[in-house]
Amino acid sequence: MEYRTLGRTGLKVSLLGYGTGGSRKFGAAQGTTAADRQGFVRRALDLGVNFFDTAGGYGESETYLGETLAGEPRDSYVLETKWDGGAFLESGGITVTDSVERSLVRMRTDHIDVFLFHMIDVPVYEIHRDRFYPEVAKLKEQGKIGHIGFTQTIKREPKFEGVMKALESDPNLWDVVMLKYGIMNQQAAKAALPLAKKHDIGIVNMAVVRTTLTNPDAMRSRLDEWRADGTISPDALMGDSPFDWLVNGDVASVAEAAYRFGAYEDPMSTVLTGTSNISHLESNVAALVRGPLTDSDTAKLVELLGESWSPD
Repeated sequence: MEYRTLGRTGLKVSLLGYGTGGSRKFGAAQGTTAADRQGFVRRALDLGVNFFDTAGGYGESETYLGETLAGEPRDSYVLETKWDGGAFLESGGITVTDSVERSLVRMRTDHIDVFLFHMIDVPVYEIHRDRFYPEVAKLKEQGKIGHIGFTQTIKREPKFEGVMKALESDPNLWDVVMLKYGIMNQQAAKAALPLAKKHDIGIVNMAVVRTTLTNPDAMRSRLDEWRADGTISPDALMGDSPFDWLVNGDVASVAEAAYRFGAYEDPMSTVLTGTSNISHLESNVAALVRGPLTDSDTAKLVELLGESWSPD
């Protein structure tokens, strides 16, 4: 496993991290048992995965992580969790301080390595900065949080308006940003990633493989839409298997190509996988061990889809 430094946090994180969100939520949607989860995390640790992402709003995922990591040396893994301030503003609920305190109990730890404000966009950015950030900074002073960041709001702002506002206005506040960058989501490379690199902000890449790329109908629909609006050329990526040309040499599948493309864009620190299947986990680790795509395939993807973005 390759390890990279998560920006100015100084944390060494595995190139493949494990995310407990998405549709699977640590296997809860598939009916996994406690023994299944324990076996999965043991295997992840054996493979070198040391970065675990979760959130207070991901069902019982924080509790599951606390259970499965119990007994492991605390300095052998990195925990990242989140609080959704937008949801709090809209409907109330748990405060940021109470959420952090609950996370500590659920995950059986005395500190959270990385705390993220979940889904910051332009309309709520200044509220988070002025109202909620000082509260989290106090928790950091108390040693309950190590580093502070935020996540991109994909569906409302797939072109990174909130990310850019934060990184242009207050780069000193943010240690880590979670965003989406991949074959069909390349907007981050235009400005967000270069700006993060300039300020040494760690990048966590979420959802490099999700609905659009793995669902043939959704993929054809998205590509048709992009051909119509000029995002891609009118004759680009035609047919039922428009990305099969990526499966060559040591690349075994389009999904593998997506992981390798998403992991090797500077300054990416870690790429999340949300699988609850050990075999899939092993395949994802093996894919990243094989390194980036060829220069020619990477260049072709950028040429074809450099203007692309997709909310799913």
